[in-house]
Amino acid sequence: MSDTGVTDVLVATDLEVLQDHRPLLPPTSLTLEPGEVGIAIGDSDAAQEALALALAGRLRLESGSVRLGGDADPGLLRAAVALVDVPNVSAPDPHVPFATIVSEELAMAGRDYGFRAVRDWFEERGLADQRHLAWGLVEPLVAIRTLGEMAISRPGVRHLVLVRPERHGLATSQWMPVATALTGTSDDEHRRGVLVTVSGAVATEAEATCIIGGARREVGPDAEASEPEHAADPGGPHPAHRADQTRSRS
Repeated sequence: MSDTGVTDVLVATDLEVLQDHRPLLPPTSLTLEPGEVGIAIGDSDAAQEALALALAGRLRLESGSVRLGGDADPGLLRAAVALVDVPNVSAPDPHVPFATIVSEELAMAGRDYGFRAVRDWFEERGLADQRHLAWGLVEPLVAIRTLGEMAISRPGVRHLVLVRPERHGLATSQWMPVATALTGTSDDEHRRGVLVTVSGAVATEAEATCIIGGARREVGPDAEASEPEHAADPGGPHPAHRADQTRSRS
């Protein structure tokens, strides 16, 4: 791995988060490298969401640490770790038009977000007929691909955390190619790590990077995960389309 890749390794050690003096995120450790798709298994939805927020420097830790290239600065983590489709945090409101989501995501990336830019974005992807759909009617695979591609276009993003794609009815064979594409290619100056959290119903046939509340497992960038037959059921501007406007998105 190059020196640049080494500095982009995300390491979480014994992360623990409490809520009302009770465990929200039990002690959890993982390592996510550039170019890797990692899988975190957790049967608690709240624990999965807490792990995502903790990795992005957005939750107070009771114990443990998160470091990017050895640096535990929460500001660095917030800029470098993007939260993708996290319920109550960065998941779009299902009633907002697809075009509005795209416009706001373009703005978050510092790009032109006017009418023509949005129209061109849809046309370039063959999605012109979906511009006016409510977000909740967008095909799930298109939705997570859109959010992921927009996230990696933001300056400084080095890792993504995607939470429970199974809740949209997506099988591992559907979301894994999207997650893999988001890591980038060998021609990219910076490759990205992508962590996907899933429930035990999905992960029983998947190789896991970590068990939430369990031991760390090492998974390399070229590791493959098998698929189940069926899937189980403070930040930036432009918060209007998010389900929880009190939490920041990244």
